[in-house]
Amino acid sequence: MNLNKRGEGDMSRESLSAVDLVLGSFHSSLRIVEDQTERYLAALRNPHIQILGHPRGRIYNFRIGLRADWPCVFAEATRLDKALEVDCYPDRQDLNLALLKIARKHGTRISLGTDAHHPWGNWNLLSSVCLLYFGQNFHHRESSISCPLWI
Repeated sequence: MNLNKRGEGDMSRESLSAVDLVLGSFHSSLRIVEDQTERYLAALRNPHIQILGHPRGRIYNFRIGLRADWPCVFAEATRLDKALEVDCYPDRQDLNLALLKIARKHGTRISLGTDAHHPWGNWNLLSSVCLLYFGQNFHHRESSISCPLWI
């Protein structure tokens, strides 16, 4: 579900009541340079979402992503039993390893999402599993997989 800057969704309560799990993401105002902590806290406090998707809105070499007091954001997510997504699309690197370490300190739930727009995009999951398992960034481009296929 798309979230506005106030953390409000763009779907009706009736529509949301028919689903078991809702991932909410920001899709606008993603080039703001000021701290966006309140925006994240508002989104996490939205009672209709369980997962905050591609949290920073970062895209490699295109958009740097939003800034926030991440320890505060992760602490609130933990308090509310909400998850933040590791967006497995390689160009996003969102959440990155540094932020995942902060999330772990707070006991924050993490969701893995492929952000797949095509069937081949499901390979993106491998990059996030490697990131979480090996604790290093991983980049996959078609057949040039540089991480052992241990799954």
